[in-house]
Amino acid sequence: MESESMGTLRPGYSRVRFGRPVGAWTGGDGKTYGPYGEGDEAVVETAAAGVLEALGIAEVLERGPAPRTSEEIAAGLPDELRTYLKLAGLDPVGEPTREVPPGSAEPLYVVPVRDEGAGEVVRIVYPWPRRMTDRYRISAVTNKRGESVLVVVPFEGARPSETEEAWPPPKPGERSDEVVRRVYRATGDPRRALEHASALRDGLRVIAEEKLRDSGYRVLRLEEIPRRILVAGIPSVVAVKGNEYLVAEVRVGGRLRVYADAGARIVLVTDLEEGRKIEVWGLKELSRPREAYDIF
Repeated sequence: MESESMGTLRPGYSRVRFGRPVGAWTGGDGKTYGPYGEGDEAVVETAAAGVLEALGIAEVLERGPAPRTSEEIAAGLPDELRTYLKLAGLDPVGEPTREVPPGSAEPLYVVPVRDEGAGEVVRIVYPWPRRMTDRYRISAVTNKRGESVLVVVPFEGARPSETEEAWPPPKPGERSDEVVRRVYRATGDPRRALEHASALRDGLRVIAEEKLRDSGYRVLRLEEIPRRILVAGIPSVVAVKGNEYLVAEVRVGGRLRVYADAGARIVLVTDLEEGRKIEVWGLKELSRPREAYDIF
């Protein structure tokens, strides 16, 4: 996120100055922050700013106003929308918008809610469109009661057919990581998704997060990562499934790619006691089988 001028901090964000370099991470708002170098100033989520300050990584220069709570947001919603969210057990985590989503002839509410199972924000449509088209898909989210709830979400771009290789161009204002995630979810092909990455490392991180979600892991936000992991530095991705934590370090191949293209076997050598806990994910391991994404 680019720096904002003094006095213009949005609710839920703070300005920090980094005392030492730190890698990139994905915030609770779905945006990518970093990497940052020593002396850099940036505006990050207030929750992340608190973690960075506690670890001695950054100094908080200015805290923005507290974000509105779900209760405060819900109180200002139309009665029918507030009732729907209450019955569904979903809390709004951002301001709803009134939009005409793709394929709809009338404006609908698009509401950001939190999927408690995946730990991420999902934009849902209300009311359900009168006619379902390939512009929408039905998805399941976990509500605050731990129940699975069916919702309608906009499908950003039609699914490619077996013979359709072209992909819709990025939308105005759409970030490269959003395009990478969208293309990867729809095609399952990391190569096609990486074509839209502003940096190869950032694209690989987004795809690794999606692979972990496919495997039942929940990708953690910075403030959720256990301190015993953060003391060694901020990994590219940290995820959890049950009591098992998984750390993924994203590294671009570079010279390794040349060795692999030459047909050589590559071994990662470390001073760990055993290497069985280490996996290497290349583009082949990141590719998703068609049945994993072509379900609608």
